[in-house]
Amino acid sequence: MIFVGVTTHTTSFSDLTDSERVYLDVLKRCNMTPVLLKNTADFVDLEAQLARLDGLVLIGGGDVHPCHYGRLIEDDIEYMDFNRDRDLCELQLARRAHQMDLPTLGICRGCQVMNVSLGGTLISDVSTHHRSHSSTHQQNKPYNVAVQTVHIQPETRLFDILFGPQARHINDIDWVINTNSMHHQAIEHPASGLFVNAIASDGVYEGLEDPERTFYIGVQWHPEYLPNCLPLFEALRDACHTEV
Repeated sequence: MIFVGVTTHTTSFSDLTDSERVYLDVLKRCNMTPVLLKNTADFVDLEAQLARLDGLVLIGGGDVHPCHYGRLIEDDIEYMDFNRDRDLCELQLARRAHQMDLPTLGICRGCQVMNVSLGGTLISDVSTHHRSHSSTHQQNKPYNVAVQTVHIQPETRLFDILFGPQARHINDIDWVINTNSMHHQAIEHPASGLFVNAIASDGVYEGLEDPERTFYIGVQWHPEYLPNCLPLFEALRDACHTEV
């Protein structure tokens, strides 16, 4: 069995939110067994669990507090949702998973956590600070509807997952996928060692990865709702190591 930790708000399956259950459903569909990691727990209590896991999923949620990437809270941003305990827990989880080379998938907030944990920075609010002033990144339900086009960067692990390594040899094609989008924070400067693997049509960075790790990939959209992104979870499964 492949055991994958998932950063949920509870360790009780009966108390999970509907959105948290979506992550678990897609992991099970790809033959992985979810292990609930309470995302506000003391990291000391979780570190031992990491050693027994085959992979990790950092899920979406509220904002990463600007203090973690060297910024102040900006008065002109109307909506910011912070949980300091969750920040501290997940930043340490992401950093330790990177050190361990534990296959890790970060989704939306999870992608931002991966970046900040290694020293990267965020745009606090896309709509007020990005050059495009785009509002397409704050989608309402249903989340299985694509609202943006994302350009996947060639010669990245994400490209190989979505299109196959053989596609690298095909020239003069703009490789894109259509995705949902529900984030108002975004990647500003990638951390050292992380590389942008996906860019929205308006220029917002939509994904990061570390090519020196077995699988350390983050995306800003929510692939758990999109059938065309199932290969991302299948790739996580394949990257996980299990002892026979």
